[in-house]
Amino acid sequence: MCVAGSALPAYADAIISGRVTDPSSRPVTGAKVVVFDDEATWSVSDTTDSDGKFSVKHSECKLCFVE
Repeated sequence: MCVAGSALPAYADAIISGRVTDPSSRPVTGAKVVVFDDEATWSVSDTTDSDGKFSVKHSECKLCFVE
C-alpha cells in the first residue's frame, strides 16, 4: 500500500483525505485508514472506497498520525 504512517499538524475541523494504492498504483478498496493523536488517546477511522479514496474530519488532536 502507498499509505505510510505520517505526522500531520491539525487544525480545527480539518479534513485529511487521500488515496490508498497498491505497488502497481491500483486503488485498494476496503482498507482501514486510522487518524490518531500523538498520545494515542483519540482516533477516528474511515474505509477506502472503490477508488481507494478516504476522508476523515477531525478536530480533536494537535498533532495527528495517519496509518
